[in-house]
Amino acid sequence: MSTLSTNSTLIFCLALLVTSVSIAKETRVFTEGNVPSAEEMADILLNSAPNNRSKQTKTRSISFGVKESSSAVSIGLPIKFDLNSSNLNNNSLSYLKQLGSMLNLQKMINENIMVVGHTDASGSEPYNLNLSKKRAQAVRDFLTSNYQIEQNRIKTVGKGESEILPGEPSTSALNRRVEFYRIQ
Repeated sequence: MSTLSTNSTLIFCLALLVTSVSIAKETRVFTEGNVPSAEEMADILLNSAPNNRSKQTKTRSISFGVKESSSAVSIGLPIKFDLNSSNLNNNSLSYLKQLGSMLNLQKMINENIMVVGHTDASGSEPYNLNLSKKRAQAVRDFLTSNYQIEQNRIKTVGKGESEILPGEPSTSALNRRVEFYRIQ
């Protein structure tokens, strides 16, 4: 097998691991104007049954293993951004304040979360994927700088338009969301 082929396989395996870390069986989507309290969000994430599994990906002689535990329930918030950008919109501050407060609650202080950015299907897939990654990172950056939360407690991933909500048109505003999972 050529070095190029081996490197391509390795890159593919790493990409597979990174993009499949967070999985939830149910997403509690909050609509605009319906801001959950910090306590409510913590209860949703902490009271859901953990989904434990090990993922193993092997190439010829290299094995990558990720012990994974994420909430069976995620929280979807309508975090708004400026058009075609990762700049947070002021209309999202009430959600972000509650999220920052949640992460500083005593019962959440040792918990880690995954921030997953989503887009609707307007625009190309590569553009939407990149935009969703930047938006998830913008949320993490806001939380770490405004609520003194350690960066290593917040992981980010972008899903682009790959997880359109069931029953929603692909360009629905509900698909432009940020989800939060508890991970270990």
